[in-house]
Amino acid sequence: MEDDYRNRKPASEAVHESLISSPTSKGLDENQTFEDHDDKKGESDRNSSILEFMSGASILREWWFEILSLGVLFIALAAIVLTLSTQQGRPLPHWPYKVSVNTLVSVYALVLKAAMLLIVTEGLSQLKWAWYSRSRPLEDISKFDIASRSPWGAIQLLWTLRGRHLVATIGALVMIVSLIIDPVAQLLVRYYSCNIQLPNISANIPRRNTFSEMGLHVSAGVSTLTYEFQSAINAGLFNPESVNIPFACPTGNCTFNQEYHTIAFCSSCSDLTPNLTVSCNPHSYIYSYINGSSPSANVVNETEPGWQCNATLPSGYSAVTNTFLDAGIEYLRTYGPEDYSTNVTMVAANLTDVYAGNVGNCTTAAENATWSCSGYGAATCTLSPCIKSYRATVKEAVLKEEFLTSSSEWEYDGDSYAIASIDVECLSRRERQALIEIGYNINDTTKWIGYRGSGYFGNATDETKSSNNVPNVTVPAKCLYEVYTPSIMSLGNFMGSFFNGSVTNDPNWYYSYVTAGPVQLQKFFDTGNISFESINTTFSDIADSMTAYLRQSAKPGNTGFLSLEKGDTTPAAGQVYRVETCINVRWWYIALPVVLVILTVLFLVAMLAEARNHNRGDDWKSSTLALIFHGLDSETRHQFGELERTEEMTRAAQQMRVQLQKTDHGWAFVKTD
Repeated sequence: MEDDYRNRKPASEAVHESLISSPTSKGLDENQTFEDHDDKKGESDRNSSILEFMSGASILREWWFEILSLGVLFIALAAIVLTLSTQQGRPLPHWPYKVSVNTLVSVYALVLKAAMLLIVTEGLSQLKWAWYSRSRPLEDISKFDIASRSPWGAIQLLWTLRGRHLVATIGALVMIVSLIIDPVAQLLVRYYSCNIQLPNISANIPRRNTFSEMGLHVSAGVSTLTYEFQSAINAGLFNPESVNIPFACPTGNCTFNQEYHTIAFCSSCSDLTPNLTVSCNPHSYIYSYINGSSPSANVVNETEPGWQCNATLPSGYSAVTNTFLDAGIEYLRTYGPEDYSTNVTMVAANLTDVYAGNVGNCTTAAENATWSCSGYGAATCTLSPCIKSYRATVKEAVLKEEFLTSSSEWEYDGDSYAIASIDVECLSRRERQALIEIGYNINDTTKWIGYRGSGYFGNATDETKSSNNVPNVTVPAKCLYEVYTPSIMSLGNFMGSFFNGSVTNDPNWYYSYVTAGPVQLQKFFDTGNISFESINTTFSDIADSMTAYLRQSAKPGNTGFLSLEKGDTTPAAGQVYRVETCINVRWWYIALPVVLVILTVLFLVAMLAEARNHNRGDDWKSSTLALIFHGLDSETRHQFGELERTEEMTRAAQQMRVQLQKTDHGWAFVKTD
């Protein structure tokens, strides 16, 4: 029974030998006809097909688990790519059990690595049998075995092979590089702070299309300014840092990317210093003092020689100052608007003792042109209604409003006592064409046009330019910006008194300086440090404060038929964002697992092709039973059977060359030297 078992052959080998020994494998006998030969040839082709079928069936039977692992390999790689691509640029998902993207990618990477190593370990184990199809050192079988179990063994195998076996080299490289799959999988995902727009929630910032505020009646078309408006002017003058625009941003992070417009105030200043005429003449100054401290002390009058200097503009506006005691009286004269305009003219003199010749002593030409170097200066400034355009962002609850442009394209309509302007980009194509037909000049670059329309701060119709052949054009309120002219006249009336007066900075014997004059003008004078730049900045601050006030004001005007409640006051809408932690995929790191998968596929295909070239009935792979049943041949076992220590067996294996051969007793490693 035992002899029968030893002589029994595997089914695939038996089929193979029966096919090889069949008559179709021999040549034609003398008595065979060509027809008989054709029949035999057909039978040979069928047997060849059976061999091919049996070979493919053998691969599936013996390598089905590795082929299945190859499928798992592709699925794991696809799962990594799919997971990352769907989460790219998005906030961290809220998955059950607090599973993170990194955790899921790590699991997929672990599955990929396990499937890859299963294929490589079994493949390297199989290659050790193919390696001994020729005479090789017996020690190599240990190198292949260790390489199939650890990266360190794979490194030893690479050193042993030195590229002599390409397929085994690929397998060893995959085994080694697979060590870094886990950290590379972690590098695929990077987290960063991002802003995620919240749907169905909007931010807003105030703006308006109209201005018509007035206070108490003074005279025809003139009223006082409301105390709120006066407070806004004072805030811009004395405390511009306190001026702010209210906004609504629920999360503290919002953007207003779309340009928005609002009625505003603009300031404009011109330096008139080159137009000044400065003249100084001798002038005596009489002053009195008490000589002594007793009740009978006498009052003494003395005359001090000095100078009188005039700084005069062609308009007649001037500043006159006296100097004495080697010091000059610094002087500022301010002229408020006339005829309800909003122009303010300021003339400063004797800022650096003109009479003493202390003029032009600065180091550069640019410095010599300044008021502080020349000793005098003049400027005119105006505050006028305009339309300002902005974009804005809110970050960490702090508003940053970016000023873009301003427009002063106005036309006056006597019927509504207002100046008006149209936002051309707001109009429809039909409305734009209708305005062109009644005489307005509009082209592709036109943003604003002055408009003469009667609408009383609502939809307006221009009847002055319409004719019998052209219908009236009605402009929607959202596109129309209007300012009530009596409101501007009232502002000019206020400025006429608010900015009118003079400031002196007078030295004396006991105190360094005594400053006299209205406090608002002292702010401009700044104890003699006045300059064109400081005046320009202050008026700009006042204009910004006035703009901030009217953008958020909803106080009805005292006009009888007009008020701030009319017109378009729809706030500018913005997008609301929430700060989240988002995912950025560094796709270049996916190259490593992709390359390893490709190398694993090539390794498996090449290894199976090489395994098919041998005539053993089965693929032994990592089976230890194969080494037990098909170890050294009996003569070699008898020769080295007394070796017990590992060192002795290692030295013997290094010196012995063997080959896997078919013997009378089956497959065995036969010593070849």
